[in-house]
Amino acid sequence: MQRAALRVNSAFARSLGDTAHSVGRSRRLHRGRRPATLDVLLSIGRNVHEISGARKPLVLTSALRDNRYQRMLMRVNANAARTYSIHTTGYAFDIARSYASSRQAVAFQFVLDRLVAAKAIAYIREAGAIHVAGASDAPQKLALLARAS
Repeated sequence: MQRAALRVNSAFARSLGDTAHSVGRSRRLHRGRRPATLDVLLSIGRNVHEISGARKPLVLTSALRDNRYQRMLMRVNANAARTYSIHTTGYAFDIARSYASSRQAVAFQFVLDRLVAAKAIAYIREAGAIHVAGASDAPQKLALLARAS
C-alpha cells in the first residue's frame, strides 16, 4: 500500500542518486528513508493531492546520503551542507519546487505549515527544492493530526 501511494502522490526524480555510483554506492541506497520519514513523505503527498486534486505527483529529488556521497555532492551542488547534513540520518528529503499548478503549490505550502505547527517537520526553501526534515516522532504527530481532522 505505501509503495502504491508513493507512486501516486510522490515520485522519484530520475536524477535521484545518479552520482551514487561515483562513490561506490547503489542508487537504491540513496533513495532510502527511515520509516518515520516515509510516513511524513506519504502524508505530504496524500494531503497535497487531496487538497489540490493535482494529477502530477510531488517529485522527491534527494533522500538518504552517506558521508562519502555528501562530500561528493559538496563539489557539485552549492546547496549541499558543508558540514553535517541531516540527510545522512535518513530523516530528511527534498521535494522539487516544480508544481502542476498554483493550486498544488498552495496546497503544498498549507500542508508544510500544518506539519510545522504540529512539530512533525521543519523545512527550508532552496532555489530548486524544499528541504524537509521529519521529527523522529512524526508518525505519532501525524496520527494526532488525522484524528483531529
